[in-house]
Amino acid sequence: MERKLVKSAIYTFIASFCLFLAFLDQNPTVQTADGMFTSIHIELGDFFLMIVKYSIRITFAVVLIVFLIEIIKKRKNA
Repeated sequence: MERKLVKSAIYTFIASFCLFLAFLDQNPTVQTADGMFTSIHIELGDFFLMIVKYSIRITFAVVLIVFLIEIIKKRKNA
């Protein structure tokens, strides 16, 4: 079970990091208080830290789900 958790954590982190890098916009458009739209530039360092933060959150969620699935499987077989 430990090997499955480690593998799922590594693969999930790499996959989510690559997907966020490909699809997350570094210059998001936000709406101001007066209803106009403006583009905000996120610095490269902050952008990568944001991607890492999101990837770690997704990785923890997936590892928790895999852990719960493994516990349920063990209880069914026991």
